[in-house]
Amino acid sequence: MVGSAPSALAAQPTGGPAAMTLQIWSGPFACPAPDSAIPKGSAGTLLKTISIPETTCAVANFPLNSAFNATMTAAPKTGTAGCYVQLFKEQGCGTTLTNQYHGYPFDSVAVGSVVGCGNPVAFAYGAVEIVCE
Repeated sequence: MVGSAPSALAAQPTGGPAAMTLQIWSGPFACPAPDSAIPKGSAGTLLKTISIPETTCAVANFPLNSAFNATMTAAPKTGTAGCYVQLFKEQGCGTTLTNQYHGYPFDSVAVGSVVGCGNPVAFAYGAVEIVCE
């Protein structure tokens, strides 16, 4: 047993929580692909810029036909497989029968990774969070 504690501690994840900066554009704009950047001036007016740490729900309006992009500003804990921008239909991040949600993946879990372009699907959204697993 002597000497096993340090190796057990070494196996524990370090770092985190992840964080992102997200920009919401008025649109109308249709993203050609999730990893493509929004061309300057093509997605309308910048409506809002939000900085969100992991496990925090931000109420933000994503109008139908709008677009968003996100940049990871802090990396998640080690061993994390992926992170997503998670949009919720209602103005809250709780999972209910009516609060649909959709996720948009970051291209990696490193600081500076991006969701280059995302669009609300079929309806407007009311809340957002960064989810890492």
